This record gives sequence, C-alpha cells and structure tokens, in this order.
Amino acid sequence: MKKANARVLNFTRADAIPRRDRRRARRRGRRSSARETATRDARRSARGRRTRSARGRRGKDAEDADARRRDPVEARGRRDETTRAMARGADERERTQAIIVGTIAHYLGKKADEYHSHRWTVYVRGLDGEDLSHCVESVEFALHPSFDEPTRTLTQAPYEVTETGWGEFDIGVKITFSSDCGEARTVTTTTPLKLFPSAEEIARHGPQTTKKPLIKERYEEIVFHECDSGFYKRMKSHAWKRAPKSAHDDAWSSFKDKPELVAIYAAREVTKERIKVLEQQLEVLESIDANA
Repeated sequence: MKKANARVLNFTRADAIPRRDRRRARRRGRRSSARETATRDARRSARGRRTRSARGRRGKDAEDADARRRDPVEARGRRDETTRAMARGADERERTQAIIVGTIAHYLGKKADEYHSHRWTVYVRGLDGEDLSHCVESVEFALHPSFDEPTRTLTQAPYEVTETGWGEFDIGVKITFSSDCGEARTVTTTTPLKLFPSAEEIARHGPQTTKKPLIKERYEEIVFHECDSGFYKRMKSHAWKRAPKSAHDDAWSSFKDKPELVAIYAAREVTKERIKVLEQQLEVLESIDANA
C-alpha cells in the first residue's frame, strides 16, 4: 500500500507523465487560455500605445519649444485663434476700454420754430467723464443727408456734434483708435436720435419741458486683442483723467451702479471660463490627432 501511494503521488509530477500526454495537455492549455492570452495582448498593446502617446507628446512639446525659439510668430500661428491669448496667461496684451455713445436733446419750447423744435447733441464719451485721448484718434458722425456737411470728424475731445431740428433718425458713429491698438482699429455703430419721450415716459415723468433734457445712450466695452506692446503699456499704465469740460456734464448719468454694467461683467467672467474649457478640449483633440 505504501508503494501504491507513492506511485500515485509521483504520477502528478511532470516527468512521470508520458511525453505524448504532456503535449496534449499543453495544447489543451493553449486552447483553454486563448481568451486570457487575447486579454493580456490587448493590455500590452494599450500600454504600448500609452507609452508611444507619452513619447509623442514629449516629442511634440520639444518640437514646439524649438519652433518657438526659431520663429515665435510661426509658433503662435499654430494655435487656434480663440485660445492664443489664454495660452500666454493673464498678461496677454488684451485691454478693455469703456465708452458711452448716445444723444441728448433739449426741447426749445412752444415758441421755437417748428423745424427747429429741439437742440440736440450726439456724442462719444468716457465712463464718468474719463478722457479718451490716450486711445481714441478720431470720432466720425454721419448725420442725416439734409444737414450741411452731414459727415463730421472730430480729432479732439469732447467728441460731440450739436445741431437743431425736428425729426428723429439714426446717426452713424465711427470710432478710430490709435494705430498701435492692433488689427481692429475702427469700430462702427449707430445711435438713435431721440427727441420726443414715449407714452410710458410721459406717464412716469410728465410731459416734456425745456428744463429737463431727454437722454438716449448706451454703455459699450471695446476689447483690444493682440495689441502692440506700446499701446498695451500705455493702456495699462494710464491714470484716470477727466475729459475736457462739456456743456452736458451735469445732465449725463453714471453707469457705476447700473444693472447693465453688472450683467456685462458677469458675462465676461462666464466667457473667460468657457474659453478655458474650449482650450482644454482643443488640447485633447490636438493630442489625439498627433497620436493618430
């Protein structure tokens, strides 16, 4: 019995199994582990792809660094236009200037000529009377063709044109900024000339009088992208200065606490966050294209 037990125990050793049976066992083992082998190969392939991807990214970063050293302009051009400013960080030569465009109209009373019932002024001014001469080169107003010299160009503040009349119309406004502000040097818009109050305004404030002018204006923010270094430094170091005195300084309103201004600032923050998300998505797509 002891010998039989020893023979049974020894039979489990590989050298005690006949060679033909060992080959069959290996074939059966290979067939049974085909799925495990495929899974293992897939994992190895994935690791290889990740390694190649990491090497490709490192190689691409090295190429970009070399390209930036050789030709900074070409290197910047390789990035998407919407993310180049964000890629250079917070100090990316982007500045913002607040301006106000509008009209103010004074009723001249019942004794005035019917064709000259109002004296009105169209203007471009800075926020709270700020001087714009550090960035604005000229302002052009396009009046109704019935006026003498309907196109008026002003190169010094205050940027205002005053006339008399009886009819309302849209006035064209073209603002030309300094030549070193970047590609978008001019901004063209329109502002409505408002002479008569609406029914709602009459119900709220009473009929139009000669003492209280009617103001129609709006707040705008001009964003200068990719401006020259000189313009950027001038805008960044600019200290607030009051514009030359205007006859309407006392009548103009302030936008400091207006809800529209708060909404504009909130929208700018949302836009910045959205740009960051788009930049990250773009980097992922560029990485996928580089490894394809």
